[in-house]
Amino acid sequence: MEQNKTAILDYLSGGKCTKVEDIIKHSGANKLLVYTILFKLEQENRIVVISTEKFGSPKIVKLIR
Repeated sequence: MEQNKTAILDYLSGGKCTKVEDIIKHSGANKLLVYTILFKLEQENRIVVISTEKFGSPKIVKLIR
């Protein structure tokens, strides 16, 4: 799981608001773990969720510097 977390953090390192859809497609992280990892990163105050889907899953996120 740590490798997937690193892949997501590397992908977000550009500092821009990023669609979760793009993270899933382009980060190289396991697609089934992306939402779990994003939840943990949010709890660790490493990312902020900018926008959510209808049922609360993150849609757009940004790395906190």
